[in-house]
Amino acid sequence: MKNSFLVFLFIITYVVSVRSQDSVSILINESKKTFNSGNHQKAYVIAFKALNLAERLKKPKQLMQANLQAGVAEYYNDQDNKKVILPYFYKALKIAQQNHFDSVIGHLYHNIGAMYTEMKNIDSALINMKKCVLSYDSAHQFNEISQANSIMAEICFVDSNRKYPPMAYINKAYRYAILAKDSGAIAFAVMKYGIYYYDNKQPQKALTYFSRAEKIYTNAKDEQGLLYVYGLMSKCYSLIIDPNAAKAYKNYIKMKDSLFKKESVKELSEY
Repeated sequence: MKNSFLVFLFIITYVVSVRSQDSVSILINESKKTFNSGNHQKAYVIAFKALNLAERLKKPKQLMQANLQAGVAEYYNDQDNKKVILPYFYKALKIAQQNHFDSVIGHLYHNIGAMYTEMKNIDSALINMKKCVLSYDSAHQFNEISQANSIMAEICFVDSNRKYPPMAYINKAYRYAILAKDSGAIAFAVMKYGIYYYDNKQPQKALTYFSRAEKIYTNAKDEQGLLYVYGLMSKCYSLIIDPNAAKAYKNYIKMKDSLFKKESVKELSEY
């Protein structure tokens, strides 16, 4: 499993299905399937075959999709080199804007914002995430708006200068999650309330939100979400010297082991 800030800021692949059966589209779909199976290196090779072919054919939609997939593949193979990754997303964005491929513009602003966050360029990260929200808002994509606002809250958390207050983004994230009726988005937003109070030295109040998120993740059988919440609950209990700290940490280790075993089985099945 990748250890990255994108536990919170995830890179989005272009999820609209490519129906045409031309060579570029076939390669892009093959790269996506290979990527989703966990074989990131092979997906990387296929993505750049698609990009090379798209650059020769010069068809805008294929070129936009190929640059997006190449950026995603580059990220998962070289997360530290953001200056290499960003141009693929920017090129895809330029093509999408020039050709009115509106459905993907929000995704691209999201990915660019995520890259700037990892580079600790907070101003550029927020500028791009706000553009992402505007794009989603015009299409009434409530789930995506909620996630983008949760991410903007995370951006505020990692800003060492505390220049931007996160609560406005957290409130919007929660409101749009409710509108979307998406339990995962609701839990993700609730976690942000908990993190806010944890950062502000109010562990008891933070625990009320982490407990709410725990119930949602438990009902959804979301082990990744539970790993997230147990780690933070353990820290809160430790701050107030509560014996539940040991239980929360034990749950964290148990969930981590469970996820590791499942990933190992998946990898073995592919050999």
